[in-house]
Amino acid sequence: MIAKDTQKASLSFRKFLFAPALVVWLRVIFITMVMLLLWRGLFLVVYRSYFTAVSWREMITVFLVGFRFDLSTTLLTISLPFLSCWLPWPLRIRSKVIVFASWFTAIALVVATGFLWSDLLFYGESGHHLTIEPAGVYQDLGPMLMLVLTEYPFAFMGLIVLLILIVKVICLQFRPLLRETPNGWWSSLGTLLVVTAVTVLGIRGGWQKEPLKSSDAVMTNSTIAGNLSLNGWYSFLATMFLESRPPRFSLPDSVAFAATREMIASSRDRFESDQYPLLRVSRPAISVADSGEPLNVVLLVIESLNASYLQSHGGTVSAMPFLDSLAESSLIFTNCTAVGTRSFRGLCAILASVPNLGGNPYGITFTLPRLRGMGDLFGELGYQIRFMHAAAPGSMGVMAIARMAGYQKFVSAADFPGSAQNGSWGVWDHLALMRMSQEMDSMAEPLHYGIFTLCTHAPWALPRGFSAPFHPSTPNAEILNTFAYLDSALQEFFTRESSRARFKRTLYVIVGDHTTHASEEERFRVGCVFHAPERLKPAVDNRLMSHLDILPTILDLTGVNASHSCFGRSMLDPDTIQKFAVMTQSNLVEWQRGDRVLVSDIKKDVALFSLHGERTNLLAKEPAVVDSMRRELQAYYQTAERLIRNNLIYPARGTEPKNPRTSGQ
Repeated sequence: MIAKDTQKASLSFRKFLFAPALVVWLRVIFITMVMLLLWRGLFLVVYRSYFTAVSWREMITVFLVGFRFDLSTTLLTISLPFLSCWLPWPLRIRSKVIVFASWFTAIALVVATGFLWSDLLFYGESGHHLTIEPAGVYQDLGPMLMLVLTEYPFAFMGLIVLLILIVKVICLQFRPLLRETPNGWWSSLGTLLVVTAVTVLGIRGGWQKEPLKSSDAVMTNSTIAGNLSLNGWYSFLATMFLESRPPRFSLPDSVAFAATREMIASSRDRFESDQYPLLRVSRPAISVADSGEPLNVVLLVIESLNASYLQSHGGTVSAMPFLDSLAESSLIFTNCTAVGTRSFRGLCAILASVPNLGGNPYGITFTLPRLRGMGDLFGELGYQIRFMHAAAPGSMGVMAIARMAGYQKFVSAADFPGSAQNGSWGVWDHLALMRMSQEMDSMAEPLHYGIFTLCTHAPWALPRGFSAPFHPSTPNAEILNTFAYLDSALQEFFTRESSRARFKRTLYVIVGDHTTHASEEERFRVGCVFHAPERLKPAVDNRLMSHLDILPTILDLTGVNASHSCFGRSMLDPDTIQKFAVMTQSNLVEWQRGDRVLVSDIKKDVALFSLHGERTNLLAKEPAVVDSMRRELQAYYQTAERLIRNNLIYPARGTEPKNPRTSGQ
């Protein structure tokens, strides 16, 4: 009797273990895991130069950690349709459910494969995996599709073939289920519970207290090696679903606000409000404006301007000889760090001195807090205000952040004739810059004109007739040639500007929005030049600077004594303490003080590195430094998150402090 019961239980277990639905589930998991493993190998081959410093021992760790993320990614992708297969549907419905599940799974894997393919291209441009970017791609769908078809036609055809193959293979896996006799309710429920438990466990990455998150990818001494453990499909899903909620902060808001004030305040600041924690008036320290004659401000934000492309900033390649020559008669900051690796984040920081650090860079457009940007500040002073991004209206979210920063007049590609278009993103930079200079001729002074260039971006196109100085055999030749083209456009722009009477009454600021194809050490360092002819003494400043310090420094140089809520401080302030910088990529945040960089996901510390010497994780060796930097980062991040979400950056219209003034008025 006992033997029969044992045999019966064994048969039941074997029936469960080899049930067609379970076998299909495991097969699809295996197929998806193999796809992700092959993608990681291809990623390593394509970007092998990024990982030369990663030892083979670390590489083994990277792939093992990657397996954990791949399993989570796989189960996130295929779980929902499969769970329906274990329910005891009536026969007339069951076949329809299985067909639906097969197509749902196939389509999910097609989308995932498309993401992985796009991520392989995207990483080289941005230095991080895809996160929220595809959610806003509809604005730039035309240029992106044109880019893919012109630059990667064979890879795109290969992708289409692969997607068709995936659909056929997945649908083939489900066919045995159409012939399977469904189990009873209790048996199906038991199977469903077991599979659900395994799925949840796999998605969360194990039994540990907290579920798997992107910061768990950094398990070696190299943060960039963590990018090899991750993949673009996981980072997108995690950003959209798992990490979309704001973190729970450990500090009381009052403590975080006070700590942030202490980090950014100078002896010249007078804070004006407890409700708006950073609202203050800053008395200018060093103004180069004449008394009673406001200084014009021209801001040129350059797409993807790596500092390493400028010899004046320590670069080894002379990609922009004109800009280097201009730097010789300018104040330059050789250690200016971008706040992120996306243009939208950079523009938030440059135009409004607001650190947009969340997982979704466009999240600020959901809450639409009132910022205190350059457009607002100079507009209230009577300046003529304008901003240009010669791409399609809405491209990259530039129009949105420009409007939020106070630029009411916006020039886009729609304002140019079709002949000016470069066939990809918008208008050629030399035409946009020339129009900018021409428009300033008809604008009353004082004026403030900002532009965000666009041609130094994939597909790295060049206008007809431009002689490319870099031979195709030169590493990154197509990128360097577009910067050489931009350099010639800047030379034409400044040649024209120098012939105008306003030239010596104007402050020109040139800064990169982020980097491209940069090494781990150069990931955030961008070019930064302040040029005011015969007013600003040429100098090279090697101190740490951030995008967030651009606006306060401009206010200082122009002598504006204004109410503002900047998250940075003027680089010209004589009592500037040791500077800090905050940077973000994917779902990690970096906090730099001196030569130390703390990497964190806000919930936990990931790594502490020194900028000098061997890149070794110092978390365990320097606990006091970690504690101090963690507290600063948490306070600063919490303040930014609270002020953005609760619209506490600057008061609503009609309740502001008195209009700003200049020191000469």
